[in-house]
Amino acid sequence: MPPLDDNTSAESSTLAELPADVEFTLSDFTFDGSTPTDRRQAAVVALGRRAIAPPDISLLMQDGAALLAETLDAKFSGVAQPIQDSESLMMQLFAAGRPGESKEAATQKLSPEKHLSMVGYALSVAHPITVSDLKTERRFNDALLKRSGVRSGIVCPLVLSDQSFGALGVFSTQQRSFTREDVQFAETIAHLLTTAAARQQAEQRLEERNSFTDAVLETVDALVLVLDKDGRIKHFNQACQNVTGFSLAEVRDRAIWSAFLVPEEVALVRGGFEQLRSGKSPVEYETFLLTKHGVRRRVAWTYSVQNNPDGSIRSIIATGVDITVQRQVEQQLEETQQQAAEARQTLEEVIERIDAKDLALAGISNLGSAGGRDTDTNTGDLQPGSVVGTQLPDDLLADRRDRSRRAYPYQQRVAPVIGGKLPALELFEEVCCRDISAGGFSYLTPVKPDCKAIVVALGVPPSTTYLAANVLHSRPTERNGQPMFVVGCRYTGRVSYPLHNGQPARVQ
Repeated sequence: MPPLDDNTSAESSTLAELPADVEFTLSDFTFDGSTPTDRRQAAVVALGRRAIAPPDISLLMQDGAALLAETLDAKFSGVAQPIQDSESLMMQLFAAGRPGESKEAATQKLSPEKHLSMVGYALSVAHPITVSDLKTERRFNDALLKRSGVRSGIVCPLVLSDQSFGALGVFSTQQRSFTREDVQFAETIAHLLTTAAARQQAEQRLEERNSFTDAVLETVDALVLVLDKDGRIKHFNQACQNVTGFSLAEVRDRAIWSAFLVPEEVALVRGGFEQLRSGKSPVEYETFLLTKHGVRRRVAWTYSVQNNPDGSIRSIIATGVDITVQRQVEQQLEETQQQAAEARQTLEEVIERIDAKDLALAGISNLGSAGGRDTDTNTGDLQPGSVVGTQLPDDLLADRRDRSRRAYPYQQRVAPVIGGKLPALELFEEVCCRDISAGGFSYLTPVKPDCKAIVVALGVPPSTTYLAANVLHSRPTERNGQPMFVVGCRYTGRVSYPLHNGQPARVQ
């Protein structure tokens, strides 16, 4: 084993063996009487075949260096490779032997500084260098080669663009002048190894990127489909499989409009593809997605084009967001707003029909009989605790079931009329109304009312209207699993409460 130089630590020096599983030797590609040119051509063919489906790139570089040393009849072959996350290189020096023969070698960590090693110098000038006598060399000082008895050598950097994959070398213990053909042959082997290393690195990066992309696609909630230029499905993610109920095998190579879309929207999607082919990207629209079980889901789509270098369409990426729930909520909100508008209209009709000019603004219990009216002499408004009777017009006493009832699912306040007394504001409690009409309304309560008349506060302060109503019926029902009573009421008149600073006064 060659001695280590002064810059080599015990930790950075190990014994390495050339792998014994190499499946070719130079003799496999030569014949009796072959010329040096024939042998070099055979070596290139041998390594080229090896590089088509290379093993680990380090093994391929060792094989190439051994093949180069055998062809040029050199004593040593050498391989230098970058150390990951470091500017240094690891140099392996192998004793000559045909590829596949195990040989001990010195392993040394090299500094990238060009004056400290032949490899460092070759990498700094980025082209092959030769040395005919290392003892007289002034460009660099390579202690490892000198102590190994090396006198001559060739080192070729493995460089592609701005990326370095290390260096390849052959060395002789005899003083020797390498020919131009020798250098060209070494450079050919180096180019072949550089190309193989770059290809393998690119494939690894592509595999890592694809693995990362696949992992991301499988975790996002959005539907992602890969389509060809004609809209045929080539791939989709797990979210798409979950929503549609189809496996990829069931729909692969089917056009997206024949796999997922409803017939009435096929023309829309085909038109979008025409836009993509004409150069517009992305294209966005909404369609229904028909699942395997016939369920329609509303999906917002974005279609984007992936182009080849020549500008032609390589693939189309369709990204969809399931907005079914969002659209349902929007529709429910629109319906609720419509119901609210209709309820407001009905409330206005109620107030208009129950006019103070036609109804006595007092008491509730003595309906149909004349009664007195207790008022505040200063304001003329009905006072809490007043007892009066009201004579209603015949049309208001009639059953209002024939009138249009509208849903009115809002919280309002009601209070019971006890002993013919107008209830104080503190007695009002919130109930959930069900419906409303010009003649009456109904509400839900957990306790069956024990009164025959109520006052209901409709609207939101300060625009609150107080109406008197008779309780016509109460029947049991259920809401959210809880027993309730539906209370049906008919309006009997409007009620006024005294105001304080524009608001109903609180009764003490």
